[in-house]
Amino acid sequence: MITLPPATQPIGHEKELARLAAAVRARRPLLIYGPPDSGKTFLVQRFLRALPTEEQSCTVYVPGFVSVHALLEATARQLSGAAPSSARGSRAMAREFPRRLEASTSGRLRVLLRTMAQERRLCLFLDHFPRFSPFLMRLVNQLIWKDESSVYLLARGKTRDEIGYAWSIYFAPEYRLELGAFHEREAKSLLDQCVRQFGIASLASPEFRTEVLRRSAGLPGAIVKMCALAANPRYHFGNQVKLGLLHIDYLMHADPIHSLALSGPKR
Repeated sequence: MITLPPATQPIGHEKELARLAAAVRARRPLLIYGPPDSGKTFLVQRFLRALPTEEQSCTVYVPGFVSVHALLEATARQLSGAAPSSARGSRAMAREFPRRLEASTSGRLRVLLRTMAQERRLCLFLDHFPRFSPFLMRLVNQLIWKDESSVYLLARGKTRDEIGYAWSIYFAPEYRLELGAFHEREAKSLLDQCVRQFGIASLASPEFRTEVLRRSAGLPGAIVKMCALAANPRYHFGNQVKLGLLHIDYLMHADPIHSLALSGPKR
C-alpha cells in the first residue's frame, strides 16, 4: 500500500476550501460531490489539518462505509477520545463508550451519537459513502435538522440520479459544493509539485508531463496517483516511463480513498 505523503496535497480549489470553512463555521451541512479523483478527500483533509484544537473535539471524520453499525461505532470511538474538558456530562459519556461499544446495538449507538451531537453541535465528515439507504438518510436528517449538527458528505457523481437519496437532504444550492477538474495552470502546478514529491524529476520528460495532464483530464487525484505510480520501477524503461501501462494500472487499481494498492511486479 502506498499512501500519499502528507505534503502532497493538491493546490487549487481555493474558493471551494473557503466555502467549506464558511459552512463549518456556520454549522451548515454540505454535500461535497464530483467525479472520482476530483479532490474531495484532499479538500477535506487539507481543511481538517488546519482546524484549531478547540474545534477538534466536535469534529469526526469517517473515511469509508462498511455498515451503519460500523459507522456509528467509528464515530463513537472518535468522540470518546475527544470530550471537551468543560463538559462533565460529555466526559462521563465518553468514558462509557469503550465499555459499551462491543455490546451495543445500532439503535443504542444511534442514541449515544445523537446525544453527543446535541451537546457539541457535531461536525461529521462522511467520506465516499455509497448511495444512502432510507435508514442512513433518516439518521443524517435527524443529526442535521433536529440535533443542530452538521454532516459533510463526500459523494461520487454529478447528478441527482447518481447521488441518490442524499440529494434530497442537501436540497438547496447553498448545501451543495461541486468539485471538478483543475484549470490548466493549477494542473501544471500540481504536476510539478508531485514530480518533486515523488522524486521522479529525471523521468518527467515533456512527453510524460503532457500525457499525464491529458490522461488525467485535469483531475487532481488522477495526477497525484499517476505520479505515485511513476515512482515504481515497474513502470520504468531506461529513463522513460511506460505511460500506457501506468495509465491502465491507474484505472484498474486506484481506490476510492486516494491511496494506491500495489502488490509489486506482476508475474
